[in-house]
Amino acid sequence: MLVDAFTLIERGRRVVAGMGGVGRLPLSLHEIGPYLDRFAPPIPEREFIFAIMRMDDVALEQ
Repeated sequence: MLVDAFTLIERGRRVVAGMGGVGRLPLSLHEIGPYLDRFAPPIPEREFIFAIMRMDDVALEQ
């Protein structure tokens, strides 16, 4: 359930394009908020936000 939510939220990720290529920016509440407006989180909202941000940290490290 969290992985599905992360995948959907990640599609709205902001990117920065420059001379060196394209860089992905970390997810923020700006991207997570619309998901929470549309869907009820499977766990308490605060824990959901922290879980999504931690999953994003792991995804950006790869």
